Amino acid sequence: MPVIKSAISSLSLGRAEVGHSLPTKLRSARAAGFHGVEISFFCLSEFSKLFGITLKEAARQTRVLLDELDLEAVSLSPLMNFEGQIDRAAHAERLNEGKLWLELCHLLRAPFLQIPGTMLPLDKLSDDLIITDLAEFAELASKFEPSIQIAFEFTSWSTKVNTWQQTLEIVRKLQISNVSICLDTFHMGTYLLHKHSQQIPLPPGLSTRDESVTDSLAKLSNSQLDPHCFPLYQLTDAGPILASLPPRQPTQDPQAPLLQTMSRTNRPFASPDGLLPIIEISKALWALQSKAPADSVFWWSIETFMARAWYEDASVPEELAKQARESWNYVALEVGLPLEFCIRPGV
Repeated sequence: MPVIKSAISSLSLGRAEVGHSLPTKLRSARAAGFHGVEISFFCLSEFSKLFGITLKEAARQTRVLLDELDLEAVSLSPLMNFEGQIDRAAHAERLNEGKLWLELCHLLRAPFLQIPGTMLPLDKLSDDLIITDLAEFAELASKFEPSIQIAFEFTSWSTKVNTWQQTLEIVRKLQISNVSICLDTFHMGTYLLHKHSQQIPLPPGLSTRDESVTDSLAKLSNSQLDPHCFPLYQLTDAGPILASLPPRQPTQDPQAPLLQTMSRTNRPFASPDGLLPIIEISKALWALQSKAPADSVFWWSIETFMARAWYEDASVPEELAKQARESWNYVALEVGLPLEFCIRPGV
């Protein structure tokens, strides 16, 4: 049987701006029992600034701590607005940044580098260049030992890709072994439901009645798909846009897409009272992944963006890690994953 490993995003365990350092968050993740951590570039950058070291040295020191804690670095994320720019000078600058990210990924021994679908304006993008740029970057990533996997992620407000089907089409056009899809319940759920309802917050119970969601899940669990197209899965719910934010949390651009604002201010843990069809999505994905060979490994990772992460209390990383463990186990049990996949503290 394939193995599902648990992970959590470093950003989900507290913000560096209010004093929650990357080492503290890694220790909290390990104490809670997670197998791995998605390393946010922002967290790594703040760690380097805190100790006055280079990004590469920060990655090396982070790797040492990960080894001490028996934790895995799952990914480095997110390399934003990378692909498809018509302005090739601007892309060349982004490519140089991407090359540094690949080196950091290698130093962290993270198997994935996450690239969300670009959010640049439509008139600045080319469909052909999206393919060209991803292919070029994947080739650079493949030269590392071991090869680095590009986890291409659609978001619910990306300019070009908003669904897993659109993302899969790009991956198939590339036909490159080290490009796969990062599937996120927030983006999958909010795009389908918001497209259907055009309401924020979304109506409770809509997930069980929305035919587009049902159709998408049926296609996802289709045995014709390669399970290894979806090696990285992110679990998070959605909540209404908050009327007030913690003092240190930045306010969002009022011109930003509604789903982007929703994402960056209130993405809570999956729970029985949640808004999105997370259990249904997870069951569909497990139906697909369970057909993979027995030596296959898939990562299911908690990625939340919550107001609590912006509070200075020293207890925040530990508190959020425990809540994340409860949420991950809730999903695992509801989906029917083998009990050995459930997270146990410090194990």
